[in-house]
Amino acid sequence: CIIGQLFVQLECSRCELADGKQRAYIYAFRIQPPYRQTGVGTRMLCRAEDDLRMRGYRFITLNVAKDNLLAQRLYRRLGYRIVAHEAGEWCYQDHNGVWQQLHQPAWRMEKTLVETA
Repeated sequence: CIIGQLFVQLECSRCELADGKQRAYIYAFRIQPPYRQTGVGTRMLCRAEDDLRMRGYRFITLNVAKDNLLAQRLYRRLGYRIVAHEAGEWCYQDHNGVWQQLHQPAWRMEKTLVETA
């Protein structure tokens, strides 16, 4: 049983999301409804952050739907801040293997993983 997922993109044609050196991008981060607000999402995200720190990444970005207040609260609690508006055009494969295309205006959020001296 898959209770959640989180993908990390290290390099992207949009350097403001991921540049392959200092900035990585988290996407398709989902926790199945019965497991939300149990700490699973926090643990998954913190584990991804720890891995990126060990790889030398300084920043992490993600997009969150403007109407997903619960996720925004999680990200803010973990130190993410809103840095830009995103149009929110994206697609994903759902748990049944069906591709879904969405229009969800979003906020781009960012967190500094490693402070410069």
